[in-house]
Order: sequence, then structure tokens, then C-alpha cells
Amino acid sequence: MVPPLERRLQLVTGKGGTGKTTLVAALALAHAARGKKPLAVELGHRASLVRVLDVEAIDHVPREVAPGVWATNLDVHHATEALVSRVLPGRVTRRVLRSGPIRTFLDAAPGVGEVATLDRLRHFVDETDFDPILVDGDATGHTRMLFALHDVLASLGVGGAIAALLDRIAAVFASPADAAVHLVTLPTALSIEETVELWRELRAGGRVALGHVLLDRVEGTAASALDADAIGGLEAKLEGTALASAVALLRVDHERFARAEALRAQLGEHGITALPVADVDAPGLDRGMLRALGLALLDRGARA
Repeated sequence: MVPPLERRLQLVTGKGGTGKTTLVAALALAHAARGKKPLAVELGHRASLVRVLDVEAIDHVPREVAPGVWATNLDVHHATEALVSRVLPGRVTRRVLRSGPIRTFLDAAPGVGEVATLDRLRHFVDETDFDPILVDGDATGHTRMLFALHDVLASLGVGGAIAALLDRIAAVFASPADAAVHLVTLPTALSIEETVELWRELRAGGRVALGHVLLDRVEGTAASALDADAIGGLEAKLEGTALASAVALLRVDHERFARAEALRAQLGEHGITALPVADVDAPGLDRGMLRALGLALLDRGARA
């Protein structure tokens, strides 16, 4: 089976501030370094990839924003226009999109934006050669909404082209050969508890192929090769010297890493493979550092 971090369509989600956008950028740069043609997709109101990738602009048209890396901003307005254009004849489409009341309805009606977003993802999967397609997902509540949309509209009797679209995208996201949904979380008890809850919910729904939990900001990885006894020996040996403070910091890092490992084990008890990630929100991460972070993550994922 294709490792989750190498599948064609990947959605990265989690609470705000967990480092989702930075991880999407890192994975895109890493896949490009391996000769693939990745597309990073951000939702319109997020617009965070511009800052992370240090580019002037990212819009609704996919563009190459770094060597081998393509990006697009999937805003609801343009996605809705694309959906209307696909399902209606050309003259009708122009009339619909020029109508103020209809335009307002399309922008405000519940579910329209989500359907248009899913249709745009279907387009990238079925009609382009991008691989992988890395979606910088919104917060967990929006992810729940996206994957519940199929059942909600079916219960309302929605059929035809919309039902066919939702069936197609549902089939893609449910395929462990083609897709993976990754959850990004922080190494705290509350974040882990919320992540386990969402993981169970998505698994019970059966509509998504789950990938990994990416455990972000795991500090102390440099100290992970040492055990507490070894650090204690260094403390005794170097007490009173100029290096004593450095060893004290090493102990702090080691304890943080040990706490993160305990949380990884907790996730493992629920059948979840968690991959540790260094602090991706550290200031000063350039493209080279992001690429290295992404390559390390791909290697870790292949061995998981």
C-alpha cells in the first residue's frame, strides 16, 4: 500500500495554530525535491501559504511558486463559478453569474461553498497531473462538515449532478490507495484527547482514508538518544563548570521529548500512528529548512 504521506490526495487538518500550513509547504517542497509535481491547495480565507513560502501572491489559478512546487488559493467565489460553469450551458452560466440576487444566494446558501470546494478538488484529481495534491484544510469543525455533507444532502433528497459529484469525491477520499487525511496536533493532553475524538469520529464514518497524526512541536529530539541516567552522569561530571547550564537545558529537552513519547504511545493504544515533527513554527524557517523538514517526515512516514 502507498504510504499515507505519498498518496495522490492528502488533506491536512487540525485546530488553528498547530502548524498545518507549514507542514503542507514542507511536504510540497519535499515531494518536488523527489521529482514529483505537488500542488498545495489553501482555502480562500486562510491565505497563509504566501507567508510560509515567501511569495508575492497565490490566487485561484495554480501557479509554480517554487521550483517544482505549484500552489493555488481555493476561494469559494471562484470555485462556485467553476461549478456553475460546469453544470450549466454557457449562456445560462453568464446570465446566472451576472444576476445579483442569484450571486448573493450562491455565496450565502448553506452547503454551496462546500460542494463547490469538493468539486474543485475533484477537478484537480480527475483533470490534472498534479501529484500529490496537498490540501491545507480548515479547522476540524469545517473538516467534519465536508465529510458529513454527502449524508446531509442525501437525507434532503438531493440527486443528479450534485449527488454524482459527492459520490465521486467520497470514493476518492475513502480510498487508502489514493487519499489520506492527516490530523495535526500538539503534544498536550487536551490536544491529544481532541485528536483521538476526531480520529474515532472519522473512522466510524467510514468516508475517509485516515493517514497519520502529525505530532507537532516535539522538542528535545536532539536529546532523545540519551537516557535520564546518562544526562545525570553529565550533570555530576560537569557541575560547577561553564557547561553545566548546557546540560541543564539538555535535561529539559529530554523531559519534553519523553512527555511527547508518552503521548505518542497513548495515541498508539487507539491504533493511531503518530509521527513526531520538530517545531515547525520556529521563526526563520526558509525553503531549505522546510524542504529538509518535509524530507525527514517522508522518510519517517515510509518507515512507520
